[in-house]
Amino acid sequence: MYGPRWDRGRSGLAYRDLEATCEHLGPDGERWRRLMQPLLEHSQELVDFILSGQRSLPRSLSVPALLASRMLVHGTALAPRCFSTEEARSLLTGVAAHAVGRLPSLASGAVAALLGHLAHVGGWPVPESGSARIADALAADIVACGGTFHTSHHVTRLEELPRAKTVLLDVSPKVFARIAADRLPLRYRRGLARFRYGPAAAKVDFLVSEPIPWANPAVGQAATVHLGGTQAEMYRAETAAAAHPARGAVRPAGRPGRARAGRRPVWALCPRLQR
Repeated sequence: MYGPRWDRGRSGLAYRDLEATCEHLGPDGERWRRLMQPLLEHSQELVDFILSGQRSLPRSLSVPALLASRMLVHGTALAPRCFSTEEARSLLTGVAAHAVGRLPSLASGAVAALLGHLAHVGGWPVPESGSARIADALAADIVACGGTFHTSHHVTRLEELPRAKTVLLDVSPKVFARIAADRLPLRYRRGLARFRYGPAAAKVDFLVSEPIPWANPAVGQAATVHLGGTQAEMYRAETAAAAHPARGAVRPAGRPGRARAGRRPVWALCPRLQR
C-alpha cells in the first residue's frame, strides 16, 4: 500500500488488492479499475517491453498500444480530467513523479502505468536489511562465476584495466570522456563533454524514535509515501525542479529489517537539479 498524502489527513491509498483500492477511491474507483485492470492482465509483457532495449518491434503490438493509450492520456494535459477526486489524481501523480522530470509528460505517463499497476501485482518490494543486499547478491554471483573484485583504486585511464573482450563502465558521460579519451572519436568526445545532466534526487536517512504521526493513520502502513500535495502542486514542484533547484515531492520510505532497539529507519528523497 502506498499513497500521496496532503493536508487535513486526506490521502490517496493504493493497496495490493485492486478491489480494495477501487473501494477506497470511491467515485473514482471504476476509473482506476479501467486504467489498471488491462495493465494487470498483460503485466509481464508490459514489464518486458518497457525494460527491453526497444530496438525492434515486439511480436505483438497490443502491449505497446495499451501503454501508448495510457501515456497519451495520463502523460498530457488531459491527465487532470481523468479523475474527479483529488485523492485519485494525486495518487497517480505521486507515482508518475518517479520519472524525475517535468509533469505531465509522456515519460511520466509511462512510469505511472508501469509502477502504478505493479503496486497491484506484488507491491513495491523493499529488501530486508536494505538495498545493499541486492548488490551483495550480484557480487556473490560474480564471484561464484570466477570473477574478482578490486577496490580502492581510482581508474583514470582505460589502459589501467586488464585486456578484455568487453569493458563495462558505470560512470557518467563526462567521466567516460576523460578515461577513454584516446579511444573515442573527437566529435563523440566533444559531445560527451557538452552533456547536460538532468534532475537528480537528494536522499536523507533518518533514525527516528517514534512512528511518524501521520494525520491519516493508514498512511503509516505504507512502505512508500509521496508527500507532494495536490496534483497541481506536484506538477508545479516537479516541473520547477526539472528546470532549476527547487523543492519537489518528498518520498519517505521505511526499511524493514534495519531497525535498532528503540529506533526505526526512514529515508526520504526529494528531486533537485544535478550540476
